[in-house]
Formats: sequence, structure tokens, C-alpha cells
Amino acid sequence: MWNGQTSFPITATDGYLLTVTNCGDRAGATVTKGEVVVKQEHGYLPGNKILMLQWWGWFTLVNAFLCIMWAIAAARHYKALVYVQKVIAACAIVALLEAATAYVQYKEWNGTGMRNTKLLAATLLFYSLKYVLTLHMLLETAAGAGVTMQRLERCTELKVDMVCSIFLVTQWLWKAILSYKYRFMLSQTFLLVITIPGTLLWFSFFIWVYRKFHMLALHLQDKKLASEAVTLFINMRLVLVGSILLATVVLLIQVTDILLSATPWNLQWVPYDASPHSVYTLFLLSLMILWWPNADSWKLGYTDQVNQDENETGGDGKVQAEPIGVAEEAEEL
Repeated sequence: MWNGQTSFPITATDGYLLTVTNCGDRAGATVTKGEVVVKQEHGYLPGNKILMLQWWGWFTLVNAFLCIMWAIAAARHYKALVYVQKVIAACAIVALLEAATAYVQYKEWNGTGMRNTKLLAATLLFYSLKYVLTLHMLLETAAGAGVTMQRLERCTELKVDMVCSIFLVTQWLWKAILSYKYRFMLSQTFLLVITIPGTLLWFSFFIWVYRKFHMLALHLQDKKLASEAVTLFINMRLVLVGSILLATVVLLIQVTDILLSATPWNLQWVPYDASPHSVYTLFLLSLMILWWPNADSWKLGYTDQVNQDENETGGDGKVQAEPIGVAEEAEEL
């Protein structure tokens, strides 16, 4: 039995075969927990992932910029923030943590030759958590929370939490399996099978949220309520449509890669990392633009109490509006 390490200098790019031979008279040989680590000019990171390391570095800077800009705007008007704006801040922070953790993971892998499973698990957790936070925000906002009601009913909120928990698990499992796609040479059929449930779930959520935003905008228009809120929710629907179209393009790229394996070896990180993360960042940026904090953000909390005609004329019928929380305290008094 031999336990140890050995090295062999490789001076040219080529295909290499590792062979275990026995020069003695003993039959049978077993290799357990063996790994082949190759150090290249850039380090120990596999050649098809070095561009991914660089991409995560730049992507971390982009997320840091968005996070800082939103934090500054939110800090200036923190008393006027509504539920959506607070969740956007949480999503921006989690997206930054995901990008930073992924960069540190690949940086360490490049320096040591070993992939840190704890950092990988943390990256997958942040990846899933940012989508769950976004889904929770969309479900609550589309149902009218913070606009036509202060919060969802307890029973409805529990259902939303349950749906988001299931979504968290499915996203984590899907991403974890794809992370080892090439290492375990997973079959095309298996990869397609695990992709279908998440795709159908995403599509169902999109249909539900889009319909809810449509109904909410009609409700505000029918009651002739604040025109700013109506415009805001119409724009939210447009953002959702644009995002689902981009997500569909990403899905087609992923399915094509699974079926044809035609992606160049040095760009294999594009379909499963760069593309979906870029789409999400564009979606988050759109939300930030729509919901950019200002001194009047709190007025969305009483949109259901302000008539649009009164808001436009500013006549004797002008309502002195207050945030939902302030109005409830006044009623109690």
C-alpha cells in the first residue's frame, strides 16, 4: 500500500492518461479518494474556470456599486421607506454576498488546488436566498401589501412563506447539481429532468404575479386613486415581461448546451452563471429605478385612501394623507 503524493511536469497542452500499474506479483489495485491537480500559469484553477474567476471579480464590483448607491438613497429617506424598498435593499445585499463569496471561493481554489465546500455551500445559499426574497416581495406587493392593505393576512402570508421555502430548496438543489455537471459526467436526460420542474414553477409564479399586478392596477384605476401608483405598477408589469423574455433566452441557451454540448470549453460558465446572474442584476436595477427612495415614498402606503381627482385638482376636497401606521394610531386615539 502506498500513500502519498507525486508530481509530473506537463510542458504541452494535450490529452493525458493516468495509468496505475503493479510491478510485483500481487493482483488487484484500488485507488480511493484520489485526485489529479494540475497547476497552470494562472494557478490550480481548471482552465475553463479562469475567466469565471475574473468575471466574478468584476461582477462583485458591479453589485457593490448598486448596493452602495441604494444604501445611500435609502439612508437619506429611511423614514419614508416602504416594504418593497426595504426588500430591494435586502436583495442587493444578498446578491453582493453571493458574488463576493463566489469570487473568494474561486480565488482560494486557484491558490490551493482544492475547492472549499463551505464557501460553495454559502454561495449556493445566497444564490437561492436572493431569488426567494425577490419572489416573496413580488407575491406580497402584487397582492396589494403596503398599498391597498398594510400587510397580507396571516393565513395568506403563511402560504407565501411555504411556497418560498419550497422554491428555496428546489433552486439550491438545481444549482448544486449543475455545479458538478462535468465532474460526474451527468447525462443529458437527467439534467433536463431536473430543469423542467424549476422552469414550470418559475412560469407559474410569473403568470400569477403578472395577473395580480394587472388586477391591482385596474383596482387603483377604477377607484381613481393616486396616478403615480397606477403608473408604477404598470411599469412593474413591463419589467416582469422584459425579465421573463430574457430568462427564456437564458433557458434556451442552457437547454441547447445540455443537448448539444456545443459551448466552447473556456465559456462553459456563461450559460449557468454569467447569463442568469446578469438577467437578475438587470431586473434588480430596474426595480431600483422604479422604486428609487425619495421624501414622498411613504405616500404609497395610503394610495388606497387618496382619490386621483382630488390629488390632481388640489381643491377643497384635498385629503391630508398620512402613512398607514400613523393613520391607525390616530384612529385608536
